[in-house]
Amino acid sequence: MSGIEETWYTVVVNWLIKNKEWIFSGIGVAAIAAIIAITKKLFSPSSSVGWAQKQKAGRGSHNLQVGGDINITVKGKNPPDDPAALLNAQAKAKHEERLFHKQKLREQELQAQQQKQNELRFRPFVILEATHENLQVRNIGDDTAINIKIGDFQLNSMGMTANFPGSVPPLGKGECTPLKEKKLLVGGEIIQGSHTDLWFSILKPLRTRIAKPAKIDFRPEITVEFQDIKGQRYFVKERLAYGEMEVVDSGML
Repeated sequence: MSGIEETWYTVVVNWLIKNKEWIFSGIGVAAIAAIIAITKKLFSPSSSVGWAQKQKAGRGSHNLQVGGDINITVKGKNPPDDPAALLNAQAKAKHEERLFHKQKLREQELQAQQQKQNELRFRPFVILEATHENLQVRNIGDDTAINIKIGDFQLNSMGMTANFPGSVPPLGKGECTPLKEKKLLVGGEIIQGSHTDLWFSILKPLRTRIAKPAKIDFRPEITVEFQDIKGQRYFVKERLAYGEMEVVDSGML
């Protein structure tokens, strides 16, 4: 042992001998324990600044930071372990999908109906109507109708074919014009003029002194075609008997 080491050793031993009562008392033991704890804390890896946990979070994100293991359970999202519960979840998903498609189809139907109503509002709409005196065409739409034509139609159950061969002038909103020319085709024979009045009377309202049949077995089905001023073609298909008119179809051609 060198002289310096011997001197240091001697100093420490002499200090311990002189202070042995204080060192091994309760105060001394507590002081030594505190010194050891502070030394351990200072040199512990967890106290190092470089070992601290850090994380970066983006906007709108949720972050969790722990020093050990963590278990996360999201309510309603974790797949069920029970096969019956899994089947119920699949059935519920299919049911919700069917409801979604049903609602989507309903929305498409409503859109189609709205579009058809808009078309009726902003286009011509020509019908054939009957009064006691005349058979006439009327434009009940909002736009002018041109090139109005009425196709051949079956007038009665006996197979008579009716036609209005005369030209029809353009009709503005709410305008009407009588059909003066009438023609019938019966068994290859053409009947025109006043001789057709009796047969065409099935289309007109009955006089008050004549009772309407309780049951109408045959209603002539008539198609009216026309155009708007832009050239778009339309049609209206109706049934007309004894002055009662029913529109059965309409649209663009």
